Amino acid sequence: MKQLYGKLWAKCTAIALLVVFAVLFAAAALGSAYLIRYGAFADGGEQVRQMAENNLLQQTRGDGWTAMHAWAEDDTVTGDLLRERYDPLTSNIYFKLTDKDTGEILFSTGKMPKDDYTGKASAYYQQDMTISLRDGSDVTALYQAYLKSPLAPRDSALYVMTWVERLINARYLLIVLAVFLLAVCLFLFIFLLCSMGRKEGVDGIYQCWLNKIPLDLFLALLFALFFAWAAFLSDIWYIDFWYYILLAFGAAALALTLVLSVAGRAKAPGFFRNTVIYKLFLLIFRTLGRIPMVWRTMLIWVCWCFVDLYFTFSNSYYYDSLLPAFWVISRAVLTIVILYLASSLRLLQKEGQAIADGQTDYKGKPIPRWLPALKKHEENLQSIQSGIQKAVDEQMRAERMKTELITNVSHDIKTPLTSIVNYIDLLEKEDIQPEKAKEYEQQTGIKVNLEIMDPKGNQNTQNSQVDRFLSLEYDAICVNMVDRSAASYVINKAMDAGTPVVFFNREPVEEDMKRWEHLYYVGEDARESAVLQGELLVDAYQKNPGSLDLNEDGTVGYVMLEGERSHQDSLIRTEWSVQTMRNGDIPLEKLTGGSANWDRSQAAALMEQWIRQFGDAIEVVICNNDEMALGAAEALERAGDTRGVKVVGIDGTPQGIEGLKSGKLYGTVQCDSDEYAEVIFEIAAAEALGQNVQEKVELEDGTYYQCSQKALTVADLP
Repeated sequence: MKQLYGKLWAKCTAIALLVVFAVLFAAAALGSAYLIRYGAFADGGEQVRQMAENNLLQQTRGDGWTAMHAWAEDDTVTGDLLRERYDPLTSNIYFKLTDKDTGEILFSTGKMPKDDYTGKASAYYQQDMTISLRDGSDVTALYQAYLKSPLAPRDSALYVMTWVERLINARYLLIVLAVFLLAVCLFLFIFLLCSMGRKEGVDGIYQCWLNKIPLDLFLALLFALFFAWAAFLSDIWYIDFWYYILLAFGAAALALTLVLSVAGRAKAPGFFRNTVIYKLFLLIFRTLGRIPMVWRTMLIWVCWCFVDLYFTFSNSYYYDSLLPAFWVISRAVLTIVILYLASSLRLLQKEGQAIADGQTDYKGKPIPRWLPALKKHEENLQSIQSGIQKAVDEQMRAERMKTELITNVSHDIKTPLTSIVNYIDLLEKEDIQPEKAKEYEQQTGIKVNLEIMDPKGNQNTQNSQVDRFLSLEYDAICVNMVDRSAASYVINKAMDAGTPVVFFNREPVEEDMKRWEHLYYVGEDARESAVLQGELLVDAYQKNPGSLDLNEDGTVGYVMLEGERSHQDSLIRTEWSVQTMRNGDIPLEKLTGGSANWDRSQAAALMEQWIRQFGDAIEVVICNNDEMALGAAEALERAGDTRGVKVVGIDGTPQGIEGLKSGKLYGTVQCDSDEYAEVIFEIAAAEALGQNVQEKVELEDGTYYQCSQKALTVADLP
């Protein structure tokens, strides 16, 4: 069923069926109500039959008036036409006009039923008719109409009564049919409500051009269309029955349009924001926000005083009667505003004191946005706080770099000296010939020369580094490609030199990996990482839907922080994390997404922008790695968001684990780093020594190795 929500043909079909079944339901419901109202279930429909017969006779009154005029004007042609229409051989209905004063029959369509009609009269109707003659006198006649019984197949009376009998006989079936049609209509209506805002091929909520019209303007447009429709019908339709039918049809169509439009609008964030009134108030508040705080406060107070004076000095009894209520309400509102301002100033005071005390991580209760001046002051304090924190971090980073530099330089100086000393000490302690020295070296193990270089994200730099390693005739090369599509350059160079290559983290394309048997790849299954990440959120939603649906609107709004656009793992992680959540029946709504290139600072910048744009609509943040997840969490923290937004990452880095412990991250997916490093070294060592790699490491297709992974939350940490 969900697959049909976004299909246009399904929506159009549902609307058409809803219209048809709604008409049928209305007919069945009205028929059932008519039968119940006139006791068809109690007396077998006898009252309904009598009413139908009487209605048939009452419809002949127009011909009775015509006959009165024909008699008064001595119009024999009209009289003959009426007698021909009501001829006993062709009609089941008979009527006559009798002068009430003299008893003279003025007009008759035939003989009385008791004379020549083969049956008896089943129904009888009479009415007085008065007409003015040319001489100014009035003649009052008694109009009498009879319905023949049993009915003969002559005029429409038999057809009408036949359908009445069918309706009476099917009275129980009619109720069942009405209930069934009502159920079908409800099903179609619910389907349309669910399908609103969905479009095939579009992830998240889709708003058509109709739903982009401001809500209040849309309502006004519908009302205008309804009144225009009513005016149009009143000009062209003269039969009351059809006028009301078409008017009801138009009203129902506009009501359905309104309901479906509101259903689509309600699924997207900012339901009330898309209104002219909201935008008008927003414009007013923004205009007031441009006025300095002192003058803005003075302007509001002056307006308040004028209103107060107007009510106070008005001589009208109406306003005098409202004066006490206005006085109480105005003072109560003023008191609340003053208390709220005092509370907000207290929050700013505490935040300033925390900064003065050096608490750069202090997060107080946020100032409401309807106090723009105080809100701006709070943002300035937070900027100062963030600047101080960055300065402290930079200082600590510089200290660490200095310490690492001293350590590395000491190590680089110490290592050759130690090697020389140890070798000389060995020769001095043991009188060993050159042959025995070689034998001793073979018995003690294998010397490993490991060199690590960073291309700084530049593929050309990495190519130059590979060329250098090959020129130095290294036994094996391990490469984390900057650009996975550029692996062919490394492979060509390695094949020419006969040097095996172990790729890791960024997997080259399959065609490149099949070119040579001495090419390997070590990494984690990106799909498995994404599935484990999605299952973390599915488990949380199944245990407590409110932990993800923070605003309790029935949908979980998420944003996606992606890695490099061209990175295969980024594409796979993005797709399967969301797919896993959808398979877990989480009602997802994608707010936005973007690439932060695996970087924490870029992720924080994007997240700050999204917070300003979507605000509380953000309930889950899905990230392709831990660094971006930490950046998003820091942005939420700086924004003062304490709702418990779930932020999840992938990689299980030491920083990510610390983020779990501190509560910044809800979960991550950790790859076994020890296994990762061990496998890379085992493959490189086996190739360098000419050993069978498959005997050392179990590879898929003799080329690939996928490291094991596990999902982590703070509950899974030791």
